[in-house]
Amino acid sequence: LLVIKPPNCVLVSSLVGTASSSHSLLYFRHAVLLEGQPQFTEVTYLDGQPIQHYDSNTERMRPFPLWNEQLDDSYYWTIESINIIDFEIDFSEKLENLSVSQENNQSNDHTLQCIEGCKLTADGEEIEIHQDAFDGKEMKGEKFHSKRAYLHGNCIQWLNRYLDMSFKSTSLPIVKVTHQEVIDNLQALTCQAYGFYPKEINTTWLKDGENWDQETFRGYIVRNWDGTYSTWISIDINPMEEYRYRCYVEHEGLQEALILNGSKSTWREVSSGVPQGSVLGPVLSIIFINNLDEGIEGELTKFADDTKLAGIANTQEDRLKIQMDLDRLEHWAISNKMKFNVEKSNVLHLGKKNQKYTYRLGETRLNSSNG
Repeated sequence: LLVIKPPNCVLVSSLVGTASSSHSLLYFRHAVLLEGQPQFTEVTYLDGQPIQHYDSNTERMRPFPLWNEQLDDSYYWTIESINIIDFEIDFSEKLENLSVSQENNQSNDHTLQCIEGCKLTADGEEIEIHQDAFDGKEMKGEKFHSKRAYLHGNCIQWLNRYLDMSFKSTSLPIVKVTHQEVIDNLQALTCQAYGFYPKEINTTWLKDGENWDQETFRGYIVRNWDGTYSTWISIDINPMEEYRYRCYVEHEGLQEALILNGSKSTWREVSSGVPQGSVLGPVLSIIFINNLDEGIEGELTKFADDTKLAGIANTQEDRLKIQMDLDRLEHWAISNKMKFNVEKSNVLHLGKKNQKYTYRLGETRLNSSNG
């Protein structure tokens, strides 16, 4: 449902190696009027990372996993919950008033969305951000403008306060180099870095000890379910020259730069008398996927060659929880050096009024269909 985008802000990802000193604090609000009953959610983003969220069902402001370590303060969450409840009432009343004014609209279902916040650029410029949309259409001018009272004129102060909190901890990147044969007798050399925080990281290839950016493919920096980040770079090389290349990684959590070569282990044949499928299959299944459901909020059904994730999505936060579960599964696969078959992964939407939502597994959008 969210169709408005904040100007000049990258919310989810940025290009590898383009670490910036600009920062942003954004509040995404979403109110839905279903059969006359309002539902309200808010998610706070610091530099594109979700740090806290609220919904009208729990009436509590809660932290996302990584941020919980930065704000282990029950008083803070109590005050935040009180402040947002007052704002929720005002926001929902505006939605109801706008809905009543729609004389030609026979539907009782309406949505009101808002992006509010600020950005501090690298040169110190302070930019205020505020956009509203009713039923998917952006509202111009002062027709509707609702602010959190304590943020008025204080957004940059809150931005700096959150930044001070976020810089208290770091998470080291886990780095690995993989190989894959490609066309024309070339080999794709890929360097993956995952599980790191904060977001800024510099990854590049070294050839004979010198920076080598030519013909390098760069992935986006994507957020994992636990608030850490992942990224990758890849290059096609002559397999005979593999020894000349190294992956170079710089990150705040590293005392010195990390340099990895492309060495790899070799396969050797192992003979076994275990009947395939009768014992070996279930045993391997237990070994590899026994901890797959750790941290998963939805209902996960596990088989040796198939996995099903089910969840109920009545609100935007519910959809976000399902996406976070998918991020957890992808992070689990990366940590265990395994891959899901994305091409055979599909989303099934059940219910006539079930609004379609685009989910992804890693960086790939999943195909969807109605049940």
